[in-house]
Amino acid sequence: MPTSLVLLGTIWLYYATINATMMRTRAMSDAMQMEADLKGWAMGKVSESELLDIFPENYSLRFGGEIKNRSFRMMIEEIAVSSAPPVWPGVASILIGLVGAFASLRDKRKKKAEQAVDGNPH
Repeated sequence: MPTSLVLLGTIWLYYATINATMMRTRAMSDAMQMEADLKGWAMGKVSESELLDIFPENYSLRFGGEIKNRSFRMMIEEIAVSSAPPVWPGVASILIGLVGAFASLRDKRKKKAEQAVDGNPH
């Protein structure tokens, strides 16, 4: 049982950290591609000054949800990061598994010591 807890905790930490980073990178890539496609479409439809209102110098869309000074990329990054699972269940699982493993080993050593005192080596 302790080994299972440590293994499951390690898997949880993987998905909560490394997988979350990969999802964030993928979301940012998709957001940047959407911005590029939208800008390409808008270049033929609106004037240059209107285009600069929507796309400032860094080519990131200016709208960012409910926060006025946030860009589209910042909004997508926040969504990707906030949707990641929390780390604490994995850490708790690993700690509980390690405590259980050490308690089990201690009990085995105690039993062996008692058997050695009784004269029964097994």
